[in-house]
Amino acid sequence: MQIRKATLNDISSINTLCHEQLAGCHSKISHYSRERNEYSLNDYNLSKLRIIDLLFTESLMKEKLNNKNTYFFVAETENKQVVGYLMVSVHYPKKKPAIQQRDPSFYAYIERFYVSYRYHEQGIELALLNSFDYWKKHKSAH
Repeated sequence: MQIRKATLNDISSINTLCHEQLAGCHSKISHYSRERNEYSLNDYNLSKLRIIDLLFTESLMKEKLNNKNTYFFVAETENKQVVGYLMVSVHYPKKKPAIQQRDPSFYAYIERFYVSYRYHEQGIELALLNSFDYWKKHKSAH
């Protein structure tokens, strides 16, 4: 298992994971193709589930990948199959608090986080979260 930075080439794999997450792996309207080993994203599925706005478009993916305050990583198997992802946005405080205390250098919000149900209980979720922890320590050191 490898944790690496997401790329534009991952959009199809990530959207398949989004569909799995939102539709449920055993849903009646979730269509799985064994030959291609992927879920089909047809108009019927998307309109019924109202998830069309939750999938990544190429422009949204580019925006997230080019944002230096967004952490977007994927978990990949030895076969180069993307089985999970984590997207975190980092925000910096705008004002000082009224009560003097140690200000955090930034706030992190998990925007999206999912690991395929087939890969649960293998430590992938924790590996993705730990990779963010490592990234934020490295980021604050610069």
